[in-house]
Amino acid sequence: MDVKEFVKEKLILKEIKESEGNARFNVKLSINIDEVMNRRFTYVAQQLGMKRAELFRELALEALAAVEKELGLDPYDLDSSYAQLLYEGLDEINVYDVNGRPIPLSREQYFEVLRGRKEGDQ
Repeated sequence: MDVKEFVKEKLILKEIKESEGNARFNVKLSINIDEVMNRRFTYVAQQLGMKRAELFRELALEALAAVEKELGLDPYDLDSSYAQLLYEGLDEINVYDVNGRPIPLSREQYFEVLRGRKEGDQ
């Protein structure tokens, strides 16, 4: 993860700040941290013009993508056992617009988008 780019992007988004509420997510995750860590996250989130939960989410997604890459896992390779496990049994999958708002797609629509993107890369 390029931290400088992450911070730059968040500062730009702070200026643009969307007028609508945050995207709704259907899975909640909680973690336990100590007070010093909480204050660190709170302060950094404020500096970036974000809510603490948004910062947690963004950092978690960036870290997960980095670990997936290191392990050779591609969530967009529909032929891989990893991707098959991820999308098994899901009827709807959200993609997000540039403002972070969810766009629900059926599983089939989502796969069409991924296949089109893959073909465009080739």
